[in-house]
Amino acid sequence: MRPLLFSLSLALLWGCASNPEPAASPAPQPAEQAQAKLVPADVQGLFDSACTGCHGPEGAAGLDLSAESAYAAIVNHESQGVPGMPLVTPSNPGRSYLLHKVAGTHEKVGGGGKRMPIGGTWGPEGDVNMEDMGALCRWIEAGAPARE
Repeated sequence: MRPLLFSLSLALLWGCASNPEPAASPAPQPAEQAQAKLVPADVQGLFDSACTGCHGPEGAAGLDLSAESAYAAIVNHESQGVPGMPLVTPSNPGRSYLLHKVAGTHEKVGGGGKRMPIGGTWGPEGDVNMEDMGALCRWIEAGAPARE
C-alpha cells in the first residue's frame, strides 16, 4: 500500500507542476500587509487538521501554519530544507518545498527529514488524502492567491 500512495503522491505532485522552471518571486511585502493575508479555507483546513499541532503559534517546530500566520510564513519564504527553494513558490508546485514534504518527495529535491505530518497517515481515510493534496497543489498552481 505504501508504494502505491507514494506513486500517487508523486504523480499528483508532478502532474500539477505545469512550470518546472523556477518562477520569479514577487518583491517582499511589508510584514503588516503580508500578515493580513490568509490561505484559502480548504488549504487552511489541511493545516488545521494535520499540521498546527506541531506548526502552530506555540509549536516548537519554528513554522507557524495557524490561520493568522500561514500565508506570510510559507509564500515566497525560503525553506530550511532546501536553500533556494521556497516553501511555496506561486504558480510552481514543483518548486514548492512544502508540497514536497507533504507528498513525500522532499528527498528527491535535496531535502531531508521525515515526511509531513510526522506520524500522519496518507490515503483515502488518512490525515492527508488526495483531495487535500489536490487543494494544496491547485492553490499553488493558481499563483497562491491570498484570501483577504
